[in-house]
Amino acid sequence: MKAPEYEEAKVTIIDPSRHMRSVLKQFLRNMGFHSFLESDNAADGLKQLIGEPADLVFVEYDLLPVNGVEFTRFVRHGKQAQIRTVPVVMVTTHTEAEVVTSAREAGVDAFLVKPLSGKNLHIHLERLEKVGRLPRSVVREQKSARVKQAHLSVGDIDRILDEIGFKREHTVEAVRSTENRMLTDEEIASLFSGG
Repeated sequence: MKAPEYEEAKVTIIDPSRHMRSVLKQFLRNMGFHSFLESDNAADGLKQLIGEPADLVFVEYDLLPVNGVEFTRFVRHGKQAQIRTVPVVMVTTHTEAEVVTSAREAGVDAFLVKPLSGKNLHIHLERLEKVGRLPRSVVREQKSARVKQAHLSVGDIDRILDEIGFKREHTVEAVRSTENRMLTDEEIASLFSGG
């Protein structure tokens, strides 16, 4: 059974990819979240966040007119006091040391690497709760049930892809730069856990 507090939690998702917003929303729905605002760019996302402050924000690095790190800096240091403390989770394919470090320094609370998994999302939300960045009422639920519910089936993914007209031939692998070393999942987790 899902905790009723989930239904009241507001989540803002800012990602230029409609497909990724749909996938993330489905993972979160499976965890019990129901209230979403979404945007495909930083400017509209910021307007939404100011107009309707969220309990949790997911932001992609590759945004316009500013990237996700600059967006987070504005949230943390801008004039709008009501949004300065909102937990910000960056969700991106960028694992370059410079990107991860600048995200952390800007005030990003957690860093998720695409492709997403329900288990990894759950782990990061649980960590935010443990360090007091996410109210217990937002993530309260029996642990084993939450991890089980957070997984998308192949059917769920296919349905989402069909709904948005995504063609499998459009899939592109992330290109990893040899000039700026990519961090491993463990190195990223260490940076964001203070270790």
